[in-house]
Order: sequence, then C-alpha cells, then structure tokens
Amino acid sequence: MKLSVVLIGLMMLFTSIAFPATVNGRFTVIQIDSLKLTVLFQMNTNTGTDDLGGATIVFSFDTIAVNFPTSPVNNVDYVFHNFNNGNYSPASITRPMRNKIWVNIDLPFSNNNNGTIVSQNPAWTDVVTIYFDIINPNGSASLTWSTTSPFWGIYDADNSTLWQTGQFENLLVLFQWN
Repeated sequence: MKLSVVLIGLMMLFTSIAFPATVNGRFTVIQIDSLKLTVLFQMNTNTGTDDLGGATIVFSFDTIAVNFPTSPVNNVDYVFHNFNNGNYSPASITRPMRNKIWVNIDLPFSNNNNGTIVSQNPAWTDVVTIYFDIINPNGSASLTWSTTSPFWGIYDADNSTLWQTGQFENLLVLFQWN
C-alpha cells in the first residue's frame, strides 16, 4: 500500500514538471528587386501547443549590402503578423546598434497565458516582415541570428519560462542583376 502511494506520488510529480518548448527560426525571402529586399521572419516549436509571451530576438545584418533605418517605422519598415495588438502590447523593431536588429514582442503580465500559439515543426508561424534597402546591388546580403546575445530571450505566455533555442537558420542572399 505504501509503495503504491509513493509510486502515484512520483508519477504525479513527473507529469507536473513542465519542460520549456524548443523554438526554431528562419528567414524567408519574400521579394527582391534592385531597391528592396523583403524578408519574412518565421518561428515554430517542437510542440505546437505553446503560446508565446514576451521576446527579444536579436540578429545581425550586413551593412555593406543592405540598410535598415535607425528609427524604423511600423507598417513602413516592418509589419508584424501575429504578435501586434490583441493581447500583445504594440510589437516593435529597434536598431540599437549599427548592424543589429531587435524584434521586440511584449505580452503584458495582465494577459498571462493568452499568447499566440506557435506552430509545430514542420509548419511555421509568421512573425514579422522586414523591408531592407539594397545599397550594393552587386554584392550579397547576410542575416545572422545572435542567439548568444545577452539580450536574447523568448518566453512562454507565463512570461517566466524561457524557451530553449533550437535551430535558427541564417540567410545569405546573392544579388544578381543583368
């Protein structure tokens, strides 16, 4: 009898332990012409049942090939898809350093556990479309995730469980104009 009580207690303990989601990210080129490079940032998780809370996602871009404004404007320089308004505070893109972009998503604590469900791999959830100006049409542009940045953080909708960083695919775009 005591053994069964102990076993039931252990089973309850292990089933109540929540493991953080693993999140993946990628860039997808939407459009490219001689003036603009339009890139979509997407993410997915290993579960497809986790909802995103607050996040600061950092990546670098090649300033020799493309440019992005120092003070980017929502709906002009970038457009959020699933993480702007609704339960979220207005999401934003900032450029705190010459070659860095921060994707800032805020789910206020008052909306605890009311975030957007992120797709399960292999499906993808659209996060934000970013519009870069091409300044060197004879070169190539690269976007590189900064997953080891001290500012990087992607949280569950409880705003306290840090998601594990999975695979974040960098992007290299070759400009070829005839």
